[in-house]
Amino acid sequence: MVAVAGGDTCMPTGSILAVAFSPDGTRIAIGDSDATAHLWNVRFPTDPFRAVCDLTNGPMSEDDWAQYLPDEPYRTVCHWPYCS
Repeated sequence: MVAVAGGDTCMPTGSILAVAFSPDGTRIAIGDSDATAHLWNVRFPTDPFRAVCDLTNGPMSEDDWAQYLPDEPYRTVCHWPYCS
């Protein structure tokens, strides 16, 4: 079985038996004792704000911003729908 971490992060349930990075360093694979391979994209996004907008389907609320970026003043970084 292969679990691909995306919107729903799937954590290993068994003991971790193996860890490997892809040759280009953008993915990590973990094999656990319940015979599942877990794959994660570990590439840092070229546009972190766009990545947040895509994950949240729009701009962060001021409450979310305060929770995750408490030392940064709030600003609008997504204009939904996001147009490139």
